[in-house]
Amino acid sequence: MELLQKGGAVIWILMAYSVIGMAIVISGYLRFVAKRQPDFNRSLPQDPACEYGRIFSRLISAQQSGVDQASLRALALRLIDAHIRHFETGLKTLSLLANTAPLMGLLGTIIGMISAFRVIESQGAGVDAQMLAGGSGKQC
Repeated sequence: MELLQKGGAVIWILMAYSVIGMAIVISGYLRFVAKRQPDFNRSLPQDPACEYGRIFSRLISAQQSGVDQASLRALALRLIDAHIRHFETGLKTLSLLANTAPLMGLLGTIIGMISAFRVIESQGAGVDAQMLAGGSGKQC
């Protein structure tokens, strides 16, 4: 708890990043485990192997019945895109958190160094090394 008090606002922001990131990861995992399907596939079975088998058999039967390749390709791409979009939920937010977390850590380091320099300034020539290592306890 003392570490959280010394860390100031930056540590709380990083903790919030961790909570949000873990929530996104856990929700994605639960979505994957639950094998939820996009709305247009609700009538298909929830078993992915069975589902993809039916989709491929329908595509093959459509091809054999004379449906043109462009239509089949468009349908297959639409199905694939819907499945990918379903599992990509939250990845942009996770990417944002992963890219800005190191910058927040660097901000915390800079704030800590400013605090250490303030201790040096307040002590003048008689700076105690232990006082510098412990910080002043004051936040910017």
